This record gives sequence, C-alpha cells and structure tokens, in this order.
Amino acid sequence: METSFGPFKEWSTRALEIRPHFAGLVRNLVSKSPHPISRSLLSDLEHAAKLAPGHGPILYALAMEYAAIGETRKALAAIDESLPLDPENIALRVLRIGILRDSERLDDALAEANRLMASNPDLAAVYHQRGLLYEMTGQLPKALTDLSKAIELAPSVGEFWWLRARVHRKLGDRTAAKADASRALEVHPGTLQAYDILGQLCADDGDYAGAIRVLDLKIPLGANQPDDYRANDYAVRGIAWYQLKDWN
Repeated sequence: METSFGPFKEWSTRALEIRPHFAGLVRNLVSKSPHPISRSLLSDLEHAAKLAPGHGPILYALAMEYAAIGETRKALAAIDESLPLDPENIALRVLRIGILRDSERLDDALAEANRLMASNPDLAAVYHQRGLLYEMTGQLPKALTDLSKAIELAPSVGEFWWLRARVHRKLGDRTAAKADASRALEVHPGTLQAYDILGQLCADDGDYAGAIRVLDLKIPLGANQPDDYRANDYAVRGIAWYQLKDWN
C-alpha cells in the first residue's frame, strides 16, 4: 500500500493547498485504489481521508464539503482533527467560525472570532464573520462597524458591500443601503443578493415599477439557481405587478 500511495500526500498537498475543492486530483489518486468507490467529490474526500489520515488539506476540503451540505457536526469534527496539525491555519479557524454560526452556536462562534481577531487584527474575513454574528444577534451598529472594517481592508469583495447594504436597510438608512448595493454590483456584476436589496428598497418606497425593473435584471442571472429560489423571484415579481396595478 505504501508503494502505491507513496506520492499521495505530496501530490494532494500541492494541489489542495491551492484549490481545496480540486476534485480531479483526489479522484485521480483515489482511483488507484483496488477498492470500488463513489465518484462523488464527498465520497472521494472521505476515502482519501482514510487513505491519508491526519492530512490537513484533505480534512479542510472535507470540512468544506460537509459544511456545504449542512453536515455541521461532521464539518466541525474534520476541522478539529485538522487544527492541532496546523493551529495557526487562519483559513481553518475562519471556516470554524462560520460552521459554528451555521450550527446556531452563536456565543461559541463569537468567542472564536474574538480570539482570532486578537492575534490577527487586520483580517477582513474575521470582521466579516463577526459582523454576520452581530447582525444575527440584532447588534446592528456593531455589525455595521465590523462590515465597514472588512470593506476598508478588502474593498474588492462584493459580498461585504451587499451585507453592509442589508444592515443599512435594517437600520433604516435606505440611501446608504442603495449606495452599498449598487457598489456591490460595480465590484462584482451579477451579485444576486445586491439585486434583492435594491428590489426590497424599491418596494419599501412603494416603487413597484422599480422593483419589477430590478427583478427583470436579476431573474435571467439566476437561471441556474435552485427551483425554490427562482420560484420566489417569480412570485415576488407577480406580487409587485399586482401592487403596481392597484397603485395605478
């Protein structure tokens, strides 16, 4: 087995450190196994983790996949297995904050974010995560402060702009919300969440014609989104049209 898989750690480390979701590499290596395996990425990563236990990049990729399908317990287990191997791995620690948040362990997530921020005060990703936590717990001014710091540190990340736009809207500052949502589209054209906020702002003002215009821009961009997501857009457009007719 050692002869067959001797290069495994070296090859997979090089590729997975660059792209943790590099399925092709994992599949290529795992296909050398004499045992039949699933061709799905998750199954390949699980198998790879058994072939190379304690392999940090594979555990990181596995945690990402578990998190993506809502398997938060397994995701945390993979991260907690990997962290002792690389305790200063910031990507792992940021991912852990997000998974704790998704598990609704908000106090634990906030404590983790504060610990990471204490030793890394200039990480946009940590301000982003803590800003989300503050928003989820209703601490909107603190959320605004953290998201503003994230934008200051990484102004080219469109997600930070539309997240701050959402907080502005919740705080009642619609002018700032519109400016941030528009900026998100400048930074990253096609950001669906920014269109959502712009449409909501139009509806808030009773501008249903404006909401329809925003939806007509957004809907073609979301053609590959899940059915529920697209159905919601169609329903909202129908409601906006109905409201528009009533107003006229």
